[in-house]
Amino acid sequence: MPPNPTPAAVISANNENFLESRVAARSLNAAQPDSRRRNLGEKREFPQVGRATGRGAELPFTVYQGVSFHHWGNVMLAVDERARSALQTTDRIRYRIASTQDEREAAFRLVYTSYLEAGLSVSNPHLMRISPHQLAPTTQVFVAVLDDQVIFTASLVADGALGLPLESIFPEEVAQRRERGIQLAEVSCLADRRSQFRSSFPVFLKLSRLMLQYARRQQIDQLLVATHPRHARFYRRMLNFEPFGEQRDYPMVQNSPAVPLVLDFDLFEQVHPENYATFFGEQLPDQLLRPRPITPEQRDYFSQFVDTSYRCELELDAEPSLHPCYP
Repeated sequence: MPPNPTPAAVISANNENFLESRVAARSLNAAQPDSRRRNLGEKREFPQVGRATGRGAELPFTVYQGVSFHHWGNVMLAVDERARSALQTTDRIRYRIASTQDEREAAFRLVYTSYLEAGLSVSNPHLMRISPHQLAPTTQVFVAVLDDQVIFTASLVADGALGLPLESIFPEEVAQRRERGIQLAEVSCLADRRSQFRSSFPVFLKLSRLMLQYARRQQIDQLLVATHPRHARFYRRMLNFEPFGEQRDYPMVQNSPAVPLVLDFDLFEQVHPENYATFFGEQLPDQLLRPRPITPEQRDYFSQFVDTSYRCELELDAEPSLHPCYP
């Protein structure tokens, strides 16, 4: 997703500048007179300490010179006070697995718009970005919905008849894990409506919590993702992903560079990092964690819009990996 920095907005978690917010904070500090400068590494120097209010915004924060600094592990997220009200909007957001045709279509259109603006795809007359993997019964489309509009989406592709999307450029790395009997799933098609909803970070966290708990409920051992190198550090720090291969060009996103990352759930639970409770501290209701596979009617409808760059057939009843779907 493309960076979209704005002075009055939260520095988004999926913005390339997110992890550089300390630099922005230090620049702000350097601009102050000598007598008013602060050592940003010492939390006690901030005059006001508390918690962001509102569900979805429960991050420790400090306020300095009119700017809130939200702390997440070793990362500091700068929030202009004028954008604080946007955090309250998260109270009205609902997180779920898409089940209706309308929700799936809204998610596919959001991915299309986001990828097109980022230069990761080309235009098409359908205004949707759909891969064969998203029409497989093992794939779940997660959505965050605000006032009946899908504002954030991500797909979880469990290993199945079509294999995994990143297998097209990392076939050996995936095959090695599959041969060891590891149950795999890939996080794919992450997109948000950033131009209309600026505080993406709390939404990302809550949608990720739903996805991770669902994956664990489905006995997934490892989550994989192929991401741009500049976003890899975010996945490693915030979600404890680790690299498992070298950087390569990814044809399905206009040959943009991609690095493969893996989240091992067993290791995640053993290490129990600081952010573990964010995703597993509160058990979500069973109703939210039930699979919502695409219906035959929905698959028939969306199949006419599948990206023709994929050279595969939707033989969805085949054994896993017998019909890998490669671009």
